[in-house]
Amino acid sequence: MRSAVCVIATGSFLALTSSSLAKQTNTFKGQCSNIPVHVTYPSPLKSTIQNYSFTAVFDGGSCSGTMNGHAFQNLPFSGRLEFSGLDSCGAGLLVSGSMQFVIDGRRIDGTGTYRRLGSEVVIVERGESGGQLVYTGHARVGLIPKTSPLAPYLGPLVDESDLVSGAQQCAGPGLKTVDVVVDNAITVPSIAGD
Repeated sequence: MRSAVCVIATGSFLALTSSSLAKQTNTFKGQCSNIPVHVTYPSPLKSTIQNYSFTAVFDGGSCSGTMNGHAFQNLPFSGRLEFSGLDSCGAGLLVSGSMQFVIDGRRIDGTGTYRRLGSEVVIVERGESGGQLVYTGHARVGLIPKTSPLAPYLGPLVDESDLVSGAQQCAGPGLKTVDVVVDNAITVPSIAGD
């Protein structure tokens, strides 16, 4: 009898312990803006459409909304994606892969798809436990390089890289890195994952 009680008690303890160690599902509802993204291509991105893979690291910006029902404002966003598919300097088609992000120390994993025409980017992330986060942004490409003597006078037309040097890189050795800004990311209606 005593050993049966010990087995039952041990089983109950193990059940409680294993359930407390299970991953917590996090749910984010809200929006983020101005997130800097650094994209790295192991095989340089060129003008021809072909299969490419890339990694993107998100770091910064400002998010507001709720995480697991708790409201917050102006917290930074960090994340990572690893995508592959048909891509080129001019357009990204049929590109997808894995994604994860962290806000307020809470991580949400998912999968996503990416479409791009020129410098305009749309990413739809689907959380492991449901919902979506839709990102819209643009590659940091200006009409005029920062090094131009005209740059101080033409602020909105100036960015990290310029169209002419970008086109030359795409036609030649290709782009190994691209900087992007996520202008807005908004949940539809929320996104959840572990």
